[in-house]
Amino acid sequence: MRTAKCEDFMNRFLAGDCSAEVKSHMESCSFCRELADLSCAVAEATQTEAVPAELDRVVLAYAAARKRPAVRRFDFSFPLRHAAIPLAAAFMVCVGLAFAFRVPRNAPGDSLAQNRNQILQHELDAVDSELLLLSSRIRDTSVQLRRTAVYTGIYEQNGALQ
Repeated sequence: MRTAKCEDFMNRFLAGDCSAEVKSHMESCSFCRELADLSCAVAEATQTEAVPAELDRVVLAYAAARKRPAVRRFDFSFPLRHAAIPLAAAFMVCVGLAFAFRVPRNAPGDSLAQNRNQILQHELDAVDSELLLLSSRIRDTSVQLRRTAVYTGIYEQNGALQ
C-alpha cells in the first residue's frame, strides 16, 4: 500500500538510513520491500557493468565532430528579449496614467451629474408651466362655452318668442 508513511520510509532508505525502524517497515510492507529490492538491483547492475571501450570511443568521436567553430550571427530575439521589460514597464505607466486622469462616471459630486440634474429639473419646470397654461386655457374655454350656452339659450328664447 502506498501511503505518505511508505514514501517517508522509502526516502529514508534511499538516503542510506538503515535503522531498525526502516528495516522493520521493509519487512512488513510488500510494496516498499519490492521497491527496495528493485533499487538494490539497479544499483548493483550499474556498479558491475562497465562501459565498453568501443562505445566510449564512438561517443567521444561524435562529440568532437559536433564541435563546430563559433559562428556569430545576429539573433533577432536578443534585442526583443531585452526590450520586453522596458516595453512592458512603459505600457504599465501609460495604463496607470490613463486611469489616473480619467473622469469617473456617475461619481457623487460630479459636475456632469449635477448638470444632468439641472437639465432634468429645468425640463420638469417647463412641463409644469405648460400644464398650468393648459389648465388656464381649459378654464377659459369652459367659461366661454358657458357664456355661449347662456347666450344661445337667451337667443333661442328670444327667437322663439318673436
